[in-house]
Amino acid sequence: GNVLGSAGSVVPLFKEQIAKGGPLTVTHKDMTRYFMTIKEACQLIVQSMVLSSKGDIHVLDMGKPISILALANRMISLSGKIPNTDIKVVISGLRAGEKLHEQLYYDVEKLKHTRHKKIFHITSAITQLDSYEDQLNIAIKQAINFQERELIKSIKELVPEFVQQTVVK
Repeated sequence: GNVLGSAGSVVPLFKEQIAKGGPLTVTHKDMTRYFMTIKEACQLIVQSMVLSSKGDIHVLDMGKPISILALANRMISLSGKIPNTDIKVVISGLRAGEKLHEQLYYDVEKLKHTRHKKIFHITSAITQLDSYEDQLNIAIKQAINFQERELIKSIKELVPEFVQQTVVK
């Protein structure tokens, strides 16, 4: 998820692009992201720490994902301008490895309610840690020995959600 107004967030970038008269650059017309305020993020993180035991992983309820294109158009309108008339919105295209939609957790993971309605505990699908650690050590050796094919196979076994990206050299 994204914290509104933080470094790297799209909101300051859009503000800057609007101040310069545009255009606003949107990666893809269908791209969505989750957002929350700095205050909400900080409060939930602190509350999550209170609920935590060693090794716990939590995911925060960030509401519904927001369309980046709709956000761009809304920010242009709020500045008193007309989207695509006064200030253009340009679709720049997805970068390698970039996703259209954020995934806060994987399908193989299970969310469990905590005492806080906006904080969930993630239960991992990994049940046999010794076996997992053995597989991980094999993958590390494959990486050290530059065994690319074997390493990719091992990574796919360790992380079923892994999708190999094609690299242009």
